[in-house]
Amino acid sequence: MPADIIDHISREIDLSELEKSEFRSILSEVSLHKKELLIKPGQTVQNEYFVVEGCLRAYYLDEQGNKHIIQFAIEDWWISDFEAFFTNQPSKLYVEAIEDSKLLSLNRTLLEELYHRIPKFERFFRLKTTGAFVSLRKRILSSLEKSNKERYLDFCKTYPEIEKRVQKVAQMLDLQEMLGRKPRQLSGGQRQRVAVGRAIVRNPQAFLMDEPLSNLDALLRLQTRKELIELTGELKSTVIYVTHDQVEAMTMGHRLAVMNNGEVVQLDTPENIFSRPSSRFVAEFIGSPPMNFLNVEIVEKNKKRVFQQDSFEVPVPDSMKALKETSVILGFRPNELELVSRGGISGTVSVVETLGSEKLVYLKLGEKTISLLVPTAEKINSGENVRFKINPESLHLFNIANETRISFDDSV
Repeated sequence: MPADIIDHISREIDLSELEKSEFRSILSEVSLHKKELLIKPGQTVQNEYFVVEGCLRAYYLDEQGNKHIIQFAIEDWWISDFEAFFTNQPSKLYVEAIEDSKLLSLNRTLLEELYHRIPKFERFFRLKTTGAFVSLRKRILSSLEKSNKERYLDFCKTYPEIEKRVQKVAQMLDLQEMLGRKPRQLSGGQRQRVAVGRAIVRNPQAFLMDEPLSNLDALLRLQTRKELIELTGELKSTVIYVTHDQVEAMTMGHRLAVMNNGEVVQLDTPENIFSRPSSRFVAEFIGSPPMNFLNVEIVEKNKKRVFQQDSFEVPVPDSMKALKETSVILGFRPNELELVSRGGISGTVSVVETLGSEKLVYLKLGEKTISLLVPTAEKINSGENVRFKINPESLHLFNIANETRISFDDSV
């Protein structure tokens, strides 16, 4: 909930309506996007800031590039480089928004003028400065005397709103029992969930996940994928998910962008990309096992047109009667072929791979090799001659010159 600066001040001093109005008159609104810097080293600091909404951090960057956190500030907190603010020396700190934030800025000169008109404000800010000094001393002693776990517990007491966010996300990701552990004590899957949690706790408008499951073993990848699907549905946030794994893309995406050489070659739903690939590249990339391709001629045989290459021959279906090309790339998926005892197309089995509930069979058709899927119970051996048929309506056609899809109606 956004913080109210007048309520914040009224906890320490009583203000009349006129005094409240005069104080509001010297405030300026500031909005920051996530990762935007409010203050950076070398800058003259003329203002201190009250956090209305969001979260910021002040940190020091050493010569080795290590960040040392000085302060967090969430709603109802103040933040600045206070040493630079009070001494008029250049800042040594970075102050950065770690989520989209709204602040109220208070200028030092205007504040000092306010002290002369309404002295009680000087008392309020003296109390805040004293409290900040005591807190800083406690943090220094804590870093010298306490363990990591003890410092974490102190952090939770100091920043209860942040702790609430952490606990909520930890519960969402089933990480409550892991909060006291160090990264090296976590499994690969737990580390991935922690990484996702670190993003969620900042309340982003969108998530960018770049190959988040790539380092997990097969079983853990399957489990984590399911958890991510459930999580993204619960968050109702936009997720941009980058992957080379087509199974992840098909199962997790509502819309897919297939890229080739840095260009988007098709943007559509998973169903349309699978059933209506825009090019041979997309057709070959999406689907496992990959689609079969044959370069065929369209010839007339017994007063009917057929797709033909050596012994491969399939009639041109009525849905493709508008086809004008005399040669095309013919695509068909392995699961669209069916073994038959007679008729159909003849091929020689070269390799049989058992996949569990199915077998992947590679057939030689002259100089070409295609693949088909059959039930595991099907008795089939390498070197055997088999026959198969294909439903002409399941065929995909691509232009030989540019390998783009050949369509026959507006829906394709």
